Amino acid sequence: MVVLGPSGAGKSTILNAVAGLISYTGSVYISGKNVDKLSPEQRKVGYV
Repeated sequence: MVVLGPSGAGKSTILNAVAGLISYTGSVYISGKNVDKLSPEQRKVGYV
């Protein structure tokens, strides 16, 4: 997956939410599975 956008568009914020590193409202699905209750380690998401 690629997240692309201009500076300040929220790229890092969305990745931090998907990885479970920040709190958010709503739901996150990875491969069709709701991961809201999983810890960051269990989500197995990483980025550089």
